[in-house]
Amino acid sequence: ASPAPLSELRSWTDDESRRFYSGTAEYVRTVDLPASAKQQAKSFVLDLGQAKAMTVLPMRNGMRAWLEPPVREVAVVYVNGQRAGSVWCPPYSLDIGNFLKAGNNEIKILVANTAVNHMAGRRLPDYKLLNLRYGERFQPQDMDKVQPTPSGLLGPVRLLSYR
Repeated sequence: ASPAPLSELRSWTDDESRRFYSGTAEYVRTVDLPASAKQQAKSFVLDLGQAKAMTVLPMRNGMRAWLEPPVREVAVVYVNGQRAGSVWCPPYSLDIGNFLKAGNNEIKILVANTAVNHMAGRRLPDYKLLNLRYGERFQPQDMDKVQPTPSGLLGPVRLLSYR
């Protein structure tokens, strides 16, 4: 998919052209940090948002965490071209103070999802030739029920300073 400016953070699946996208997206923002703020703060934390409780639904089998995370599924954070760290589980935040400088700072967040969205947008492969050659060794189970899952950076994203 081509680059697109966002007025708000939302799931890629909310956009029909990106509904079945599996891969990585890049979020970039420049933040101006006054010299006085850099000197006064002990640390700066990039907060990518909080997980939200979901309604628990009955399940026949399997496991599920009933939380809606603000990052779907993993984020790698770069500040001024340097890798600051990765975020994939609570607390969905990262101390980036050592990477910030007074003045303009580029914060880039690469977010990757899983392959399930790609799989949801495709028909099942035809296994006839494989089955003829090797016999029916497996049956795809419930692949017709695969749906795209929310993906991307859902936020809100905040830069917090601590004194």
